[in-house]
Amino acid sequence: MSKVNYQGREVEADSMSFTVMTQEWNNYQLHDGTNLRVHSVVTEVFKLLNEHDKEGKPVYSINTANIVVADSPETLKKTT
Repeated sequence: MSKVNYQGREVEADSMSFTVMTQEWNNYQLHDGTNLRVHSVVTEVFKLLNEHDKEGKPVYSINTANIVVADSPETLKKTT
C-alpha cells in the first residue's frame, strides 16, 4: 500500500500491475520550423482506495516519464 496526493490530500492507494497495449507518439510542428515528437511513458499506476468520481468509477493516479525528440531546421542549430 502506498500514499498519493489527490486533490491536496494524502490518500491510500494500491500499486497496480499493467500491460502496455499501445504506445503512441504525439507530433507537433512549431512555428520556428522545429518538429517535436513527444511520448509519455507510464511508469506506475495506483488505484486510490475509497475514492470514486462523480459516476462512481474508481480513481487512478499515474506516474509518467516524458520523452521529447526535436528535429530543428539547420538555421536554428548552434555551430561549433
